Amino acid sequence: GMLLGFLLSLITLVIAFLTSQPLILALFLLALGAGLFSLWKNAKRKRAHVQMQLSKTLGHSPSQNELEELEFIKLRQLVAEDGEITASEQKMLNKWTKRHRWNTAKVVELTQQAREELSKTSKRENLKSLIQFSLADGRIDRAEMKSLEHAAGKIGVRGPELYTMILQLQRD
Repeated sequence: GMLLGFLLSLITLVIAFLTSQPLILALFLLALGAGLFSLWKNAKRKRAHVQMQLSKTLGHSPSQNELEELEFIKLRQLVAEDGEITASEQKMLNKWTKRHRWNTAKVVELTQQAREELSKTSKRENLKSLIQFSLADGRIDRAEMKSLEHAAGKIGVRGPELYTMILQLQRD
Protein backbone atom coordinates (compact mmCIF):
# COMPACT_ATOMS: atom_id res chain seq x y z
CA GLY A 1 0.00 0.00 0.00
CA MET A 2 2.62 2.52 1.05
CA LEU A 3 5.01 1.56 -1.75
CA LEU A 4 2.26 1.97 -4.35
CA GLY A 5 1.36 5.38 -2.92
CA PHE A 6 5.01 6.44 -3.03
CA LEU A 7 5.37 5.31 -6.65
CA LEU A 8 2.19 7.11 -7.70
CA SER A 9 3.29 10.34 -6.02
CA LEU A 10 6.73 10.07 -7.63
CA ILE A 11 5.17 9.53 -11.07
CA THR A 12 2.86 12.51 -10.49
CA LEU A 13 5.82 14.72 -9.57
CA VAL A 14 7.80 13.64 -12.64
CA ILE A 15 4.82 14.26 -14.95
CA ALA A 16 4.20 17.68 -13.38
CA PHE A 17 7.86 18.61 -13.79
CA LEU A 18 8.02 17.44 -17.40
CA THR A 19 4.83 19.26 -18.40
CA SER A 20 6.05 22.49 -16.79
CA GLN A 21 9.38 22.30 -18.66
CA PRO A 22 8.56 21.94 -22.42
CA LEU A 23 12.22 21.73 -23.48
CA ILE A 24 12.99 18.91 -21.04
CA LEU A 25 9.74 17.17 -22.04
CA ALA A 26 10.72 17.39 -25.72
CA LEU A 27 14.19 16.01 -24.97
CA PHE A 28 12.71 13.22 -22.87
CA LEU A 29 10.24 12.26 -25.62
CA LEU A 30 13.02 12.43 -28.22
CA ALA A 31 15.26 10.15 -26.13
CA LEU A 32 12.37 7.74 -25.55
CA GLY A 33 11.58 7.67 -29.27
CA ALA A 34 15.24 7.11 -30.16
CA GLY A 35 15.46 4.25 -27.65
CA LEU A 36 12.33 2.57 -29.00
CA PHE A 37 13.54 3.02 -32.59
CA SER A 38 16.89 1.46 -31.67
CA LEU A 39 15.16 -1.54 -30.09
CA TRP A 40 12.96 -1.96 -33.18
CA LYS A 41 15.97 -1.80 -35.56
CA ASN A 42 17.90 -4.30 -33.45
CA ALA A 43 14.97 -6.74 -33.42
CA LYS A 44 14.56 -6.33 -37.18
CA ARG A 45 18.28 -7.00 -37.73
CA LYS A 46 18.18 -10.14 -35.56
CA ARG A 47 15.07 -11.41 -37.34
CA ALA A 48 16.71 -10.90 -40.75
CA HIS A 49 19.86 -12.67 -39.56
CA VAL A 50 17.94 -15.69 -38.26
CA GLN A 51 15.90 -15.87 -41.47
CA MET A 52 19.10 -15.74 -43.55
CA GLN A 53 20.59 -18.59 -41.49
CA LEU A 54 17.40 -20.60 -41.92
CA SER A 55 17.44 -20.00 -45.68
CA LYS A 56 21.03 -21.30 -45.79
CA THR A 57 20.10 -24.37 -43.75
CA LEU A 58 16.98 -25.22 -45.74
CA GLY A 59 18.22 -24.07 -49.14
CA HIS A 60 15.23 -21.75 -49.58
CA SER A 61 13.25 -19.13 -47.71
CA PRO A 62 10.48 -20.96 -45.83
CA SER A 63 6.91 -19.72 -45.61
CA GLN A 64 5.23 -19.20 -42.24
CA ASN A 65 3.24 -22.42 -42.72
CA GLU A 66 6.39 -24.39 -43.51
CA LEU A 67 8.09 -22.99 -40.39
CA GLU A 68 5.14 -24.04 -38.22
CA GLU A 69 5.24 -27.54 -39.71
CA LEU A 70 9.01 -27.82 -39.24
CA GLU A 71 8.68 -26.66 -35.63
CA PHE A 72 6.08 -29.36 -34.98
CA ILE A 73 8.24 -32.04 -36.63
CA LYS A 74 11.28 -31.14 -34.52
CA LEU A 75 9.21 -30.87 -31.35
CA ARG A 76 7.63 -34.26 -32.07
CA GLN A 77 11.06 -35.78 -32.62
CA LEU A 78 12.41 -34.40 -29.37
CA VAL A 79 9.52 -35.56 -27.20
CA ALA A 80 9.66 -39.02 -28.81
CA GLU A 81 13.44 -39.37 -28.29
CA ASP A 82 13.10 -41.77 -25.38
CA GLY A 83 10.61 -43.97 -27.22
CA GLU A 84 7.52 -42.85 -25.33
CA ILE A 85 5.31 -39.77 -25.30
CA THR A 86 3.79 -39.01 -21.91
CA ALA A 87 0.23 -37.75 -21.44
CA SER A 88 1.46 -34.20 -20.76
CA GLU A 89 3.65 -34.28 -23.87
CA GLN A 90 0.73 -35.50 -25.96
CA LYS A 91 -1.40 -32.71 -24.48
CA MET A 92 1.27 -30.18 -25.48
CA LEU A 93 1.39 -31.58 -29.03
CA ASN A 94 -2.42 -31.49 -29.22
CA LYS A 95 -2.44 -27.84 -28.14
CA TRP A 96 0.14 -27.12 -30.83
CA THR A 97 -2.01 -28.71 -33.54
CA LYS A 98 -5.16 -26.93 -32.34
CA ARG A 99 -3.33 -23.60 -32.26
CA HIS A 100 -2.43 -24.05 -35.92
CA ARG A 101 -5.84 -25.53 -36.80
CA TRP A 102 -4.43 -28.63 -38.47
CA ASN A 103 -6.74 -31.49 -39.36
CA THR A 104 -6.01 -35.11 -38.46
CA ALA A 105 -4.57 -35.93 -41.88
CA LYS A 106 -2.07 -33.09 -41.57
CA VAL A 107 -1.01 -34.21 -38.08
CA VAL A 108 -0.57 -37.81 -39.27
CA GLU A 109 1.53 -36.61 -42.22
CA LEU A 110 3.77 -34.44 -40.02
CA THR A 111 4.11 -37.21 -37.42
CA GLN A 112 5.20 -39.63 -40.14
CA GLN A 113 7.78 -37.10 -41.38
CA ALA A 114 9.07 -36.73 -37.83
CA ARG A 115 9.50 -40.49 -37.50
CA GLU A 116 11.30 -40.78 -40.84
CA GLU A 117 13.74 -37.99 -40.02
CA LEU A 118 14.32 -38.98 -36.38
CA SER A 119 17.11 -41.44 -37.07
CA LYS A 120 18.95 -39.01 -39.37
CA THR A 121 19.75 -36.30 -36.85
CA SER A 122 21.13 -36.01 -33.34
CA LYS A 123 19.11 -34.81 -30.36
CA ARG A 124 21.07 -31.55 -30.07
CA GLU A 125 20.74 -30.86 -33.79
CA ASN A 126 16.98 -31.34 -33.51
CA LEU A 127 16.88 -28.91 -30.59
CA LYS A 128 18.97 -26.36 -32.51
CA SER A 129 16.65 -26.68 -35.51
CA LEU A 130 13.61 -26.24 -33.28
CA ILE A 131 15.17 -23.09 -31.79
CA GLN A 132 15.94 -21.73 -35.28
CA PHE A 133 12.37 -22.32 -36.45
CA SER A 134 11.05 -20.68 -33.30
CA LEU A 135 13.29 -17.64 -33.86
CA ALA A 136 12.35 -17.24 -37.52
CA ASP A 137 9.64 -14.67 -36.80
CA GLY A 138 12.05 -12.69 -34.63
CA ARG A 139 10.78 -13.76 -31.23
CA ILE A 140 9.97 -16.80 -29.19
CA ASP A 141 6.50 -16.55 -27.68
CA ARG A 142 5.56 -18.04 -24.32
CA ALA A 143 4.09 -21.26 -25.75
CA GLU A 144 7.16 -21.82 -27.93
CA MET A 145 9.48 -21.20 -24.97
CA LYS A 146 7.56 -23.66 -22.83
CA SER A 147 7.85 -26.26 -25.61
CA LEU A 148 11.57 -25.54 -26.02
CA GLU A 149 12.20 -25.88 -22.29
CA HIS A 150 10.31 -29.17 -22.18
CA ALA A 151 12.07 -30.60 -25.24
CA ALA A 152 15.48 -29.44 -23.97
CA GLY A 153 14.85 -30.97 -20.55
CA LYS A 154 13.92 -34.24 -22.24
CA ILE A 155 17.44 -34.52 -23.69
CA GLY A 156 19.24 -33.20 -20.61
CA VAL A 157 19.69 -29.57 -21.65
CA ARG A 158 18.81 -27.32 -18.70
CA GLY A 159 17.80 -23.64 -18.54
CA PRO A 160 21.13 -21.79 -18.73
CA GLU A 161 22.44 -24.04 -21.50
CA LEU A 162 19.19 -23.64 -23.46
CA TYR A 163 19.33 -19.84 -23.15
CA THR A 164 22.97 -19.91 -24.28
CA MET A 165 21.96 -21.96 -27.34
CA ILE A 166 19.19 -19.48 -28.15
CA LEU A 167 21.53 -16.48 -27.85
CA GLN A 168 24.19 -18.23 -29.92
CA LEU A 169 21.72 -19.02 -32.70
CA GLN A 170 20.54 -15.40 -32.69
CA ARG A 171 24.15 -14.23 -33.16
CA ASP A 172 25.51 -16.88 -35.56
